[in-house]
Amino acid sequence: MNGPKFASQLKRVGTGPGTAPLAAAAEFVFVPTEKVKSGRVFNLRYNSTKDHYCRVSNDNEDIQGWHKTVWRKESVFRKLENDWQMLVMEAELAGGGESSWQHSQMFRRTLNERKESSSEILVKMEEDDA
Repeated sequence: MNGPKFASQLKRVGTGPGTAPLAAAAEFVFVPTEKVKSGRVFNLRYNSTKDHYCRVSNDNEDIQGWHKTVWRKESVFRKLENDWQMLVMEAELAGGGESSWQHSQMFRRTLNERKESSSEILVKMEEDDA
């Protein structure tokens, strides 16, 4: 599959729950809350099927939409394949030349997998000796 064909398919399929393209996100940074600082644990889960984050270490704060917590969104797409009942998160990475690119799937899940998180980040912080 070449780059332009892939891009035209994304325009047809869409990158979110509807068919409208998602706006570029601002550079997002998770700022540790006082609870996270005192407990010295940051725990974040993402469920690609439900398209939401659960900030476990912040009283299970719910953040809807994968694109809302990214530093930079470049060539990353979330698309629903309704005919296959699958959800795919993928990236298109450009290479050195115009026709050089790589397609990589980050997640591919059946739409029936709604309970399990696709990924989890767990950061344990050490106490500052200063």
